[in-house]
Amino acid sequence: MSKSTDELRDRWDAFAHLFASRIEGTTLQLARTLITQLRLGDATALLEVGAGAGGAAVVSRETLSATARHSVTDLSSAMVKIAREKLPDAVDVREANGEELPYEDASFDRYLANLNLMLVG
Repeated sequence: MSKSTDELRDRWDAFAHLFASRIEGTTLQLARTLITQLRLGDATALLEVGAGAGGAAVVSRETLSATARHSVTDLSSAMVKIAREKLPDAVDVREANGEELPYEDASFDRYLANLNLMLVG
């Protein structure tokens, strides 16, 4: 892993609690629009990359069918910890680099990345 990835992770780890308490609510405005466009009621498997503190994942989970697989990732271990506290055990929440995801190709029929693709090289 490059030094820049480690530095980015460290910054997000340090920022996680402030993000969750003061900023995440604002990002949810766009996330709700994206979630509507994804038509999650028809989804069988959703992957959310760069999920941050899990706010959008909570909204997504409410929209997905009970049988749909739901995976949530973030580069920051601190963000992952916060997200795990918000989400049910059925949601696969894990630390993962958006550039090196630990999933087989074509294993999801929906993909959500809210306000984070500008961070992926």
